[in-house]
Amino acid sequence: MSGVIITSELIAQRVGKVLRERYGHIRHAAKRLARRTQADPRAVQNWMDGVNAPHAAHLVRLMAECDELAAEINAMVREASCPEA
Repeated sequence: MSGVIITSELIAQRVGKVLRERYGHIRHAAKRLARRTQADPRAVQNWMDGVNAPHAAHLVRLMAECDELAAEINAMVREASCPEA
């Protein structure tokens, strides 16, 4: 028996949910996160909307910026792990 199958769509949904919860109330959140993560503001808005998942370098920068996102990604890693035999 294996863990959860991780897809780009699942990552996009979960990253978006965390970013909306953490930054959704902040004015110009996408622009602010774009500056902090060296990403395009439109890309960040797509992440926040759950449309696209960030590429690895941006994901790492987001995780460094947002402890809640780091915790969510770590939870996904645990969910995807195969159980010990």
